[in-house]
Amino acid sequence: LKLSISFFDDVDFNKAMAELENNGIRTTVQLAHANMAFIEINPEDIEILVAKPFVKYVDIIPDLGTPESDDGRNLHRANAIDGDYFGSRQYDGTGIAVAVNDDGAVGPHIDYTGRVNQDDVAGDFTGDHGDMVAGIVGAAGNLDPTMRGMAPACYMHIRQYVSSMAGTMPLHIDSNVLI
Repeated sequence: LKLSISFFDDVDFNKAMAELENNGIRTTVQLAHANMAFIEINPEDIEILVAKPFVKYVDIIPDLGTPESDDGRNLHRANAIDGDYFGSRQYDGTGIAVAVNDDGAVGPHIDYTGRVNQDDVAGDFTGDHGDMVAGIVGAAGNLDPTMRGMAPACYMHIRQYVSSMAGTMPLHIDSNVLI
């Protein structure tokens, strides 16, 4: 059985992991910074695990997610306002500016060509979560039409995420950006 376990904050992570291993519990992933681990355990040993004083909670590891792609467009009802069928409204984001506040620069990618302003990115080229978010928002579907975003013709202002979202209101007021 594959489980996720969490330890109380005041527990020495390494000592807790050593005790689990001494009890024959196999660790597959250790997340010391979060006081968590993924383990494999025989179902009959669960009571032994939860009786440990350092165990905060135990949960079943969920199945891997599945990509949504066009199914996601259908679930979000974007297919009803920008569809590939006769009678759809064809609202594709033309004339709309959108801000994406995330982990830094996106692309380069053929789906964003000519529709991205990254002036507010502070040189962070390490993350890829922002690429995914920008793709969900405005990928044109040039490379793969089934992976088109929710507003494939919008103009995107890509910004470095800062919790205070500094500069957001001027971007909205001066550039008519939707946040």
